[in-house]
Amino acid sequence: MNYPRPIMRLILLFPALMGLLLAAGCANYQMGDHVEVPFKTVYVKPVINRSFAPQAEVILANQLIEDLNRSGQVKTADPGADVTLNIVLSDYQRGVSATRPQDTQQARAFTLTLTATVTLINNKTGEVYIEQRNITAQQQAFTEGGFIQSEYQAMPILTRKLAEMISSQVLGAW
Repeated sequence: MNYPRPIMRLILLFPALMGLLLAAGCANYQMGDHVEVPFKTVYVKPVINRSFAPQAEVILANQLIEDLNRSGQVKTADPGADVTLNIVLSDYQRGVSATRPQDTQQARAFTLTLTATVTLINNKTGEVYIEQRNITAQQQAFTEGGFIQSEYQAMPILTRKLAEMISSQVLGAW
């Protein structure tokens, strides 16, 4: 087809203009909820383990610090930070969630439940943003390789879930 020159220019210019409009519309897009929090730095105190969760405090602290830093909203810092986050692992439960068909007394899977009590305090004003809030996460552990091994493998997954939930509370709607 032979189009006149002005029409041909419009046909070629139209996709370019649409591309520019699309790019301009996406320029301020941010993934996730970007809520402005009233602090910029967080000191995560060493996690206290008052539960029977094996070695969960170090794993949880590392995962939580990683989550907070990755958020882009805050940075973790030393004790002189804007706020201090206190975490106490207060409860750890193992519940039977599946049994073997041949022997109902023998567990095939357990549900591991870990509860943390969280407090967030403003270091400058003393204002308490979050006061002793209980946050609970659950994870299944299948006992095919033995319970101790399955619990050991499930612990980082359980603490990851708990770290994400705590991070969500700290960075949530203000």
